[in-house]
Amino acid sequence: MQPLDVTPLRLGRSADVRVGERVVVAGVGGIESAVDARVVARQEFAGYWEYLIDDAIYTAPPHPHWAGTALIAGDGGLVGIGSLFMQQVAQNHTSIDVNMMIPIDLLPPIIDDLVRIGRTRRAPRPWIGMQATEFGENLVVVGITEDSPAAKAGMRVGDVVLSIGADSIQGLGDLLRRMWATGDAGVTIDLGIHRSGEQRTVSIRSEDRTRNYKTPKLH
Repeated sequence: MQPLDVTPLRLGRSADVRVGERVVVAGVGGIESAVDARVVARQEFAGYWEYLIDDAIYTAPPHPHWAGTALIAGDGGLVGIGSLFMQQVAQNHTSIDVNMMIPIDLLPPIIDDLVRIGRTRRAPRPWIGMQATEFGENLVVVGITEDSPAAKAGMRVGDVVLSIGADSIQGLGDLLRRMWATGDAGVTIDLGIHRSGEQRTVSIRSEDRTRNYKTPKLH
């Protein structure tokens, strides 16, 4: 591999980025691929694929090629990386198109591990392979990964998740935090669910998610 003949952006501090602040969302191609935007929200993002960011950054108008874009603050520092294109409900209850940005402050604690081994050295979080989303006040299972811990334990699409252990849950983000707090991958997760008019408990033996990733062939 040849080194790139470019000057990297200086890392900024995403903690300093404020709602209403003017920013630049930049993609490949120079100024013509950059969008003049503003930060419209900072809040939790919980993804149905067992993904959670406590304090994601949302910008508008959205960049059309959002994935991997650079979020640049007014002082020129890199404060986020583009992740998703989505709709956000504004204060007047209208929907606006936004980009969800991963805060750059999440990078420094793990960057050495990523450079050296391509992942963090910390123990893997428990993963169960259950996709859930919020419908009103209910957290409903909308998908189960084939051969996942959730599938092996008998979880079904349509199950309503009520609790983890003895604790009731308040949405997807709360479920993920409580699940990850139970221990490392391999711990058993007890989910209280509602199915076909009955409440029951399903015990799921979690796994290391990375074992399900495709790996490169070695010769």
